[in-house]
Amino acid sequence: MAEYKEFTKGMFRVRDRGDIILLKPAGDLEGLRVGNYCINHHLEDSGELTWTLKACIPVPYVPKCCPPGSAMKDGSCQSAETPAIFQPPVSAKPFANSIEWPNISHFVSNLTCSKYRLQTELLSYKQSHLVSFPNGVRMGWIPDKKIRRREYKGCPDYCVDGIDLDGSVDYYVSYCYTDPYDYHKEICGDGPCLRKCCKKGEVMDANRVITVIMQYRAPENVSGLIKPNLGVSRCWFHGNCSPRITLMF
Repeated sequence: MAEYKEFTKGMFRVRDRGDIILLKPAGDLEGLRVGNYCINHHLEDSGELTWTLKACIPVPYVPKCCPPGSAMKDGSCQSAETPAIFQPPVSAKPFANSIEWPNISHFVSNLTCSKYRLQTELLSYKQSHLVSFPNGVRMGWIPDKKIRRREYKGCPDYCVDGIDLDGSVDYYVSYCYTDPYDYHKEICGDGPCLRKCCKKGEVMDANRVITVIMQYRAPENVSGLIKPNLGVSRCWFHGNCSPRITLMF
């Protein structure tokens, strides 16, 4: 389901990846990226060439954590006062105020975390927030406030619940995440680890010859993270010339 809208010259631009992004003259939809559109070129009465954009604005489709009358708490759906109409804040562009959508569709998602911890926090455009993209609504947030790097999760890797507190509705987002540094400490302790590209028995094909300078083994209980066996260097066992290893996330 989508809403049909028309935009004129100066209200949009075409990006090199093929979709369009709406500009400030488009009003509340500024920053929205649209993938389903067509452009019609025509002459104005003055004889100048102009164009009109016809676009289908998709209705946001947001995964809901729990059925009506319940919300996510401590890792499970528990009884709660929930809003009659599910309408979480969805922005047209990252880290911007939400806009008024004519309708927001939803479905109940079965979010489970096996490898990472379940996190639940208040939706806010300054931190965890929902953004409409051509391929769906994604949750954007900054996991590391020092680096300030944006990350995004799509369906089904997050879900949202609304809680009605005396007429004031707050929306919370739940997702699976563990800080990479905490995860590294938990798995590797104080020793160095390397993140492996492929499964056991597979190698990355970069169309070039790669010289192997290390031998390493993967622990049976950890997927994708390996502890290097640096048998190529005896000084590793003496502690006075330990090689420098960079952990790549």
